[in-house]
Amino acid sequence: MMQLRQLDMKRVTEEERRMASVVAKKEEEKKRESHKQSLLKEKKRLTINNVARQWDLQHRVTDIATNHDRKDSDSPSQDPCLKDGSTTSAFPEETGSLDSVLTNALQGLSVTDTHLVELDGDTLFLYGSGALESLDRNWSVQTAGMVTTVSFTFIEFDEIVQVLPKLKMKFPNSLHLKFKETNLVMLQQFNALAQLHRIDQLTIDPQGNPVVNFTLWKYYVLFRLSHFNMQKVNGTEETKEKKKFCKMYIEDLVKEATEINVKKEALQKLWPQMFIELVRDAVIETRNTNSYMKHCLQQITDQK
Repeated sequence: MMQLRQLDMKRVTEEERRMASVVAKKEEEKKRESHKQSLLKEKKRLTINNVARQWDLQHRVTDIATNHDRKDSDSPSQDPCLKDGSTTSAFPEETGSLDSVLTNALQGLSVTDTHLVELDGDTLFLYGSGALESLDRNWSVQTAGMVTTVSFTFIEFDEIVQVLPKLKMKFPNSLHLKFKETNLVMLQQFNALAQLHRIDQLTIDPQGNPVVNFTLWKYYVLFRLSHFNMQKVNGTEETKEKKKFCKMYIEDLVKEATEINVKKEALQKLWPQMFIELVRDAVIETRNTNSYMKHCLQQITDQK
């Protein structure tokens, strides 16, 4: 490569050439790094989108299967669309069922990235159930100690529960748990979090977690996890007064529900005999129609 000997009528020294070369290399490295970061961001975006599609397909397949089971149990054995025992569909163009199409699409997605693990500052992001396997890695003490927040997205909560013992061992300083699209549907599911050492903050995203539609879900969390002295739930500061109220309120509800359940069980035991006695008394009372009619008429007269 030819070298420039003069610039603006001045002789170009070796030092100037060396400095220019260093600057050019730095610019090239900067461009490469920028390009690398752009590629990583795009790969992250595509992976998250893929995980989201797989999550959606899984739940659509599950919903369709549930609906089919419900319809099968409610409908007669004979298909109304079939006549004379024929097994040909009334709509031949729809022979491929929707659930099989979704299943095939789900299998097609499995060949691409189906989970993502990202450590950003003090937050560990886990996308897709496959990301839970990262808890089996040999994390360095320094890296593991940095993690104070763990975010779960597109992972069944019941699967997360199974790795909670690993979580508290691998990341002892994790005090904030985030759940988004984790299929939290029942208050009882929060009970599993009690096995952790400590939780200061809990964030349950409404997206993909129907449990937040319950009016008392925060009350139940503060009651069930009261030993953690929770500081924030969904970003809201929780005071001592509110925690005390939640504890008393839920305890009263539990007590009332327990009493109702005891009465219900007692009634279930007594009801067969009570029913027999009611039927027996009714039969005896109405055995003589004339006397029964007179008795009823007398009761009506007395009421007047």
